[in-house]
Amino acid sequence: MIKQGFWLLIKIVTVSVIIQLGGYDRSAKADTYPVCASQLEAEVNQAIDRPQWSRSRWGILVRTVDKSETIYNLDGDKYFLPASSLKLLTTAAALKELGSEFAIATPVYLEGEAPRLKSLIVVGSGDPSLSSDRLRQLARELKGQGIDYIEELIVIDNYLNDSGINPTWEISDLYFYYAAGVNSLILDENSVTLTVIPQDLTGKPQLQWSNPNVFKQWRVNNLVLAVSSNQEDSNISLNGLWGKSELTIEGEIPNDSQPLVYELAIPNPGNYFLESFSRILLVEQIQVGKKTLTDIPPENLTTASTQLLSPPLEQLILKINQESNNLYAEAIGKILVQESGKTTEEILTALGVDPNSYRLTDASGLSRHNLVSPEALVQTLTLMAQSAQGQVYRDSLPQPGEGTLKQRFPNLDLQAKTGYLTGVASLSGYLQPTDYEPLVFSIIINQSEQSGKSLQKAIDEIILLLSRLDRC
Repeated sequence: MIKQGFWLLIKIVTVSVIIQLGGYDRSAKADTYPVCASQLEAEVNQAIDRPQWSRSRWGILVRTVDKSETIYNLDGDKYFLPASSLKLLTTAAALKELGSEFAIATPVYLEGEAPRLKSLIVVGSGDPSLSSDRLRQLARELKGQGIDYIEELIVIDNYLNDSGINPTWEISDLYFYYAAGVNSLILDENSVTLTVIPQDLTGKPQLQWSNPNVFKQWRVNNLVLAVSSNQEDSNISLNGLWGKSELTIEGEIPNDSQPLVYELAIPNPGNYFLESFSRILLVEQIQVGKKTLTDIPPENLTTASTQLLSPPLEQLILKINQESNNLYAEAIGKILVQESGKTTEEILTALGVDPNSYRLTDASGLSRHNLVSPEALVQTLTLMAQSAQGQVYRDSLPQPGEGTLKQRFPNLDLQAKTGYLTGVASLSGYLQPTDYEPLVFSIIINQSEQSGKSLQKAIDEIILLLSRLDRC
């Protein structure tokens, strides 16, 4: 009673001072005193019942990590679009089943003797981390062995037996890096950088690609016009026919503006890998006679001459959770099924997550057909915290000042995964209030017409309330 009375006095004094200074500032008041557990529901309800949220759906579930207490629950068992918070399910299943030290091996077979090989065969294994730099290193190693000619370069794309593009993704997303297809032979995250460089008014703006092999991927129609520098902003649109790999770039760009940069998805990643590796070998003065992309491996492959090894899973999931990388999530989700013979749902059920609390259609959260409840996310976070992989899992999540939380929540003890789609925002993770037990939470907003910045601000307000939780 004495403690509660003390904080009541502080609140009265704080409100009095604010009124005297010219107005009642609720955010300033909230920063100055603890939020009693008995008052939290009213405080959160006040935040989400404002007029701008009248058309939005909220799902909120907050518990102590030890599951002894539910702090707040609003439609925690209902389905929502989770956006990238779904990656929490994918990475939990991968860690549980594969272990943090699991690495992806891409075998490389050499047939013949230096200086002339009969064939060089690369067998794709879906490694999302494979880069041009790593292939360049391999080419230099081959050159160091005295190899200067390869009769046939063969790359095998058969480990993941699907189209690589989730059929529930929106077609307008498929042109961009965050919806890049996942195949067995991923190179540079199956994306390429397009830079639109303005020219003077007599010249057409130039298109510059980060990898020249992209010209074999797209049929590009450049309709961009340079306009006078008194034009306020660039107005560029990218459209096309995905199935035909046609891309039309049109609009206007001021002749004195900075170049515009777009990250685009590669439409035929297997062929892109083949052409890019062939070019890398040529630069390292290794000639290639024939180039073959196939899903049928040659007969009599024995022991690989070498292999390209990915970083361990604990590093791969940093890209998934901290950077919210969709391609990494989709690749790990597919590899998980291939390696374990189990679905993500089966693995999560064995972990203890209620299988009726979610419905998955991809591994990244990009699909609008995913259905996930706050309960599913809170259960997963809680169970993983108690598991042998709990610290690795927790460390993979962004903290204030890094990843997708780089500009948010200074000075809070927080590890959480963000999620965004148009009209959707989410944040799920762990929070340690100053004067309360550790919390696990999931906050999801759906069906909102508000801006992404407004959605983020609303979630942040609730997190700040939770961070000041007290048993007063």
